[in-house]
Amino acid sequence: MKNRDRYDNLLTTKTTKTNEIRAGTLGGTLCSICASITLGDLLQTVIMAALGTLVSYAMSRLLERRNKRER
Repeated sequence: MKNRDRYDNLLTTKTTKTNEIRAGTLGGTLCSICASITLGDLLQTVIMAALGTLVSYAMSRLLERRNKRER
């Protein structure tokens, strides 16, 4: 029974260490990404997304009108 307890303890310790390593790696990655994104980049992304949405909507409306005329 003692061997089983030691084995379970070893697995728990390894799993805990693995989770700590994953959490540390993920935290470091997120921090480095956040540090490299500027407000200008974020604003540009928002503007480009809005512009893309508007163009997509306008094109679908124009194509819808065109298809109605042809019928």
